[in-house]
Amino acid sequence: FLVSYQYSSDDQWFDSEGFMPRRYWDKGDPISLCLVPNDPAQHILVSVPDVVCGDGNLGGDDIREAERIPAPSGAG
Repeated sequence: FLVSYQYSSDDQWFDSEGFMPRRYWDKGDPISLCLVPNDPAQHILVSVPDVVCGDGNLGGDDIREAERIPAPSGAG
């Protein structure tokens, strides 16, 4: 599945997309991200269940660069 997602970190909002394998994820399921601590726009979309950031194979691609966006209306 191609998933589009938005997330926030340190009062900044980001938008990105990536692929999730059908065997681990279904439409509407939550997703997990591992953020690069000093630059939260850089992240890995975690595509396998039950992993912890920093523990090795996250099942995702390489580090992605999200686009910084304005906060969605109602976000606070």
